[in-house]
Amino acid sequence: MLAEIDRVLKPGGELVFTDPLQANDCPEGVLAPVLERLQLLSLGSFAFYWEEVAVIELRDQLVTHYRRVAEELYARRSRLAGLVSDAYSEHMLKGLGNWIEAGDRGWLTWGVMHYAVSASPCCCC
Repeated sequence: MLAEIDRVLKPGGELVFTDPLQANDCPEGVLAPVLERLQLLSLGSFAFYWEEVAVIELRDQLVTHYRRVAEELYARRSRLAGLVSDAYSEHMLKGLGNWIEAGDRGWLTWGVMHYAVSASPCCCC
């Protein structure tokens, strides 16, 4: 994705996007349950991308969002019976719990990012 953004954005172009991220100072290995659920080896961080113009960090909203999704799933389990398996619901609740815990510990964050993209490919591609 990053290489494609570098390819299509004109030199000096700017990009605004949002993404859940790992914290810049996240200890190695602590996100294993989150990454395993997503089948990823790592998550980006604010420092992972291009030259930063502005970042609005919304860590609290990440935790609020995933906690709310977990509450809704738990509250609606009986209505979901027969539509999704109990195993699927349990798997989702466990995964959401991992996101909530990682956010509460400060290992995950979320934000709106504004970057200036260089004329050459970024360092991470």
